[in-house]
Amino acid sequence: MSRSLAQGMEEPVVIGVDITAGHDGTAEMVVQVRHENGVVAPVVLDQDTSLELMRTSGAASTAELIGRPWRALFRPTLKATTCGDA
Repeated sequence: MSRSLAQGMEEPVVIGVDITAGHDGTAEMVVQVRHENGVVAPVVLDQDTSLELMRTSGAASTAELIGRPWRALFRPTLKATTCGDA
């Protein structure tokens, strides 16, 4: 996503995704989110939440998450992980 496009956005958007090793040895997903005010902040998701995010978003790869609104991705994931719909 270009900076000029991100500057006109109205909600947080995913601008990058990395898979890293967590402190317990499992994979974690680090999602870089650009907020409405231009601040970029990481969101670290554990392995189970990461897999649920991929499932609920319909993304086949982490690259498919880039450019999507963060809230639209996270709401279904949060609902599924808190309601036990796995």
